[in-house]
Amino acid sequence: MQLFPESLFSYVFALGISFLFAFLSENQKKNNRIFRFLSMISIIIFCSIRFYVGNDYSNYVSLFHLQSRFGTGFLDQYHELGIYLIIKTFSSTPSGYIYMFASFSIITYYILFKLLRQHEIVKWGVFYIYTLGFLIMANDQIRQAVAILLFFLSIKFILEKRPIKFLGIIVCASFFHYSAILMAPFYFILRMRPKRKLLIFTLFASFFIGINGLFLEFIFSIISYIPRYGEIYTLKDRFISEINGMNLGLLFKNLCALTAAIYYKKSIYKVYILGFVLGTVLTNLSFSFMPLERLSYYLLYLNFIVFPLLIKENKNSVFLKTFTIIVLFFFSLVSLFGLEKHGAVPYRTFFGENLNYYHNNYIND
Repeated sequence: MQLFPESLFSYVFALGISFLFAFLSENQKKNNRIFRFLSMISIIIFCSIRFYVGNDYSNYVSLFHLQSRFGTGFLDQYHELGIYLIIKTFSSTPSGYIYMFASFSIITYYILFKLLRQHEIVKWGVFYIYTLGFLIMANDQIRQAVAILLFFLSIKFILEKRPIKFLGIIVCASFFHYSAILMAPFYFILRMRPKRKLLIFTLFASFFIGINGLFLEFIFSIISYIPRYGEIYTLKDRFISEINGMNLGLLFKNLCALTAAIYYKKSIYKVYILGFVLGTVLTNLSFSFMPLERLSYYLLYLNFIVFPLLIKENKNSVFLKTFTIIVLFFFSLVSLFGLEKHGAVPYRTFFGENLNYYHNNYIND
């Protein structure tokens, strides 16, 4: 198995710097805003200088050059308004895609830190956005990451029973990724209060149904009856990602969800725990099925909010402290062996790269 020690160092070093500034922001009476800003900026820089890190990076570069070269109008293309406007802003230069990625990093982590400040969980929030995978996912799926965070902002209005404002943010999120519209029903779903036993049972059941492919068989048996599109879906390999044997990452996600579910009964943050567990359930059911998996991300990545909130509620919990160490260890293994699936390793930056070579290749294609 190939090792990526440089990537491990890059991610752990970036985590250490960001976490240190976040720690100081919570433990210094003076200059706490400056330290919080430095924590945010360190993450933005780390993500902005990456180069061909993320499975979709090359696709976004192609999209940038196509739109900047042919100058298609918004109504002539299929991508969302958010990325269209950002591309148009930097379309005058061949290296504008670098500014495009930087812009998404700024938007993403500005919203994210707004969430962390809102819940007063900056320090552990920073720790978990690295170690539980949101940062890695956001570097790959830059549009959906913004939509996910906007959805997280809207949860506040679920708690306050303000459906109009909730829907307003959902619409804004759809300007970055159309799939955000599918989260509208969760205004009602996340207000449910199932029993903890039912939550844990559903988690276990979905795991075994998912890894045995039973849910996919059911879904495709229904899809196959849809005229024309049923045949397209059942034949297109790109909707299915091949995974052989037990998936370690999936097992780890379920252990994380089980940990959160254990605290569900006594926690005041039930809406976040419920969302996270349901996201894991969807992840289990969508095992290797990418369209449903994309939808699950809107709930699964509540993980970086849930665990800081639980630590905030249970400051002296030895169990949560042990869990934090396990998460850091798992994150280190993922970075060292490149076990994640979003193309985070090898981590590289545009420093030392021959950018003209890449620009000329796209211009000549």
